[in-house]
Amino acid sequence: MISGALLLHSDLADDPAAFYRRRLARILPVLIAWTAIYLFVGHQLSNSPSTLKGAVLLVLAGRPYYHLYFLYLIVGLYVVAPFLRPLVRLPDRRLLGTAVIVFMALAMADDLILIWGASGGVNAATRFVPFIGYFLAGAWLVEIPPTRRRLGAVYGFAAVAIAATIIGTELLTGTVSSAHSRYLYEYLSITTVPASLAMFGLFLWSAASWSRLAERLPGGSLSTSRPQPRAGSRDAWGCPR
Repeated sequence: MISGALLLHSDLADDPAAFYRRRLARILPVLIAWTAIYLFVGHQLSNSPSTLKGAVLLVLAGRPYYHLYFLYLIVGLYVVAPFLRPLVRLPDRRLLGTAVIVFMALAMADDLILIWGASGGVNAATRFVPFIGYFLAGAWLVEIPPTRRRLGAVYGFAAVAIAATIIGTELLTGTVSSAHSRYLYEYLSITTVPASLAMFGLFLWSAASWSRLAERLPGGSLSTSRPQPRAGSRDAWGCPR
């Protein structure tokens, strides 16, 4: 969501060639280096992968190590960012909000089918696809102006979603298999998605409080900023800026 809020509002994304030169030149060396390092460490510590073929299969799966999938995910989002940029630039902000809802709904349905139906899955080339909704959500939410009512709403949504995750997991534990009992902790579960969106909005719309805190801290140890809206644009609710 942070990447979407920043990259999808960047004019650099209007030029795919320039965008790729800048973003991929930074991330691809990191992806290659850490993939090689973690494959070596995994082989040395736990003999996983045990063969060259096993190492290649882990790379093709886009998960050479438990948390290293994120680099493959972010590369995929960088690749499609220039093609999502026109959607973010549309004057009717309701279309972007609708796209967020549709992509998030598809991602949650995919996660439900994957966990409960044991069907589907992703690889190095598709690992980013379920997270397009989060990517667009960052670009959408960053344009919604903060109000006390909205801030109160995200507090409530976050509290309810987190409580539902805790209580739901407790109810699932011991009643279903271990593969299913932690479903609500999945990144695209029916409780994690609203909790994540609410927490993002909470931090975003609490910017005034963060700014006041930044002013009290010495030496500029905390700074806050916000992407500037383009001239003549409308906010996320269709109102002129």
